[in-house]
Amino acid sequence: INAEYMGLQPCWGCPSLFLAMVVGLIRVNMMASNWSHVTFLSGSSFPIRKMEEFRNYLKLRPENIFMDLNEPQLGEDEIRFRTHWTEYIVPDSPSHFLCPLYVDGMSDFPFHDMFKAELWSTLSFPFVNYLLCSGVLQSSLLFWCHTAVPDEHAIPTIAGNSSFRSKVRPGLMYVQWFNCMCGREKVGSPCILCDKERYNLDHAPNAFFARKFIQSNIDILNYLQTINPIKPIEPSKERLTSSCKIM
Repeated sequence: INAEYMGLQPCWGCPSLFLAMVVGLIRVNMMASNWSHVTFLSGSSFPIRKMEEFRNYLKLRPENIFMDLNEPQLGEDEIRFRTHWTEYIVPDSPSHFLCPLYVDGMSDFPFHDMFKAELWSTLSFPFVNYLLCSGVLQSSLLFWCHTAVPDEHAIPTIAGNSSFRSKVRPGLMYVQWFNCMCGREKVGSPCILCDKERYNLDHAPNAFFARKFIQSNIDILNYLQTINPIKPIEPSKERLTSSCKIM
């Protein structure tokens, strides 16, 4: 489910990105189809193994959540939560994002421990059902909508403070942060992946996707497309239903 298809224009670090994730999960949860996991991907992600292998891998692990969960240093994240943000307006567009953020300390933090993970995670059906139907997300939604970078903290924190923590396994996304062979778009961004990374991509353990790719690195994209030839996706005609009252 594409965020822009849903009429959302999220920006990194803003609640709008987190809310796009939540809306996407709600729509998936309402689909009357037999699904077991949800995977978050970016426009710069690409599969590096056959999707049939990915489906079989998940089929054998129906209860598992895949994210690189870690408990961050509180000092680093206190800075994030205390930071003022200005309203972000898209050039040449009336759309804007809800980014005037400020939290006065951590007194309103509604969980015992704070966790962090990159948002490119794979969530299981039982966890998504818990996330949307137990009330844990609804009760903390206001807090996450007034903090910086909730896309990297909200879902990992909820998972880390629940019984699902024991179901968390390492993430399935290959990302290279150091020793870039093909440079990076800007400081703080992961490495751009090009044909020089082919060996690393072919031998990445338990990785089914990778990022960041850019369109100008056509050689590596053409190679990866031979692994999973692109096929048109038929739009779902399933009627949306829900197993619980959401939001």
